[in-house]
Amino acid sequence: LPEPYPTNEGGQINRVNQLKRFNKGDTPRIIRFGHYGLNSPDIEKSLEWYNEHLGIIATDILQPPTPPGEEPVTVGIFARLDKGSTPTDHHTIFWLNSHLMSEGVAGLNHISFEVLNIDDVFMGHELLKRKAKEYDYELEWGVGRHYQGSQIFDYWRSPFKQVHEHQTDGDYLDNSIPPQILNPMDDGDPDYPEFGPSQWGAAISETFGNKEGT
Repeated sequence: LPEPYPTNEGGQINRVNQLKRFNKGDTPRIIRFGHYGLNSPDIEKSLEWYNEHLGIIATDILQPPTPPGEEPVTVGIFARLDKGSTPTDHHTIFWLNSHLMSEGVAGLNHISFEVLNIDDVFMGHELLKRKAKEYDYELEWGVGRHYQGSQIFDYWRSPFKQVHEHQTDGDYLDNSIPPQILNPMDDGDPDYPEFGPSQWGAAISETFGNKEGT
């Protein structure tokens, strides 16, 4: 892997006599495939299959508040590998309810690639923005920091309308952490709740997860 610059954060000074420099227009340093998301008409059955055959376990289950007497509705599930006591990514796969997101059409939601750090997220953002007209790239959502997974993210649509994400600085969990049931509208700001919240940055786009890129 490329060696990242040490960071100076808060009172922790790790970079001394070393200037941090990037060339304008550099490409982001992608280090690996991160995860993928799917739109599914039955996300509970999807998780059940992945758990049985691949050992995938739920991390976060998204359910809006349920009115009295009604069954809870699951709109999304973030799931991870079960590697025992070895920490792994908050999610390797996630599902969103295709009836809510893509008019019932099942298929790809997005593909995510982990980059080295926040500099690479913004370098990728600038590069795609500069080449957007030439190659028909479209900014889908970003830059921001997720709640589920905590990654700093940036989403773009390719010329084929599929959604790709650059992300960095995500959460790691071992299998001692049980699934969390979360309200997808809970963004920490009761005055401005939003679906698919960001801790900071742009609100989720109206087209995110639609059938265009499936």
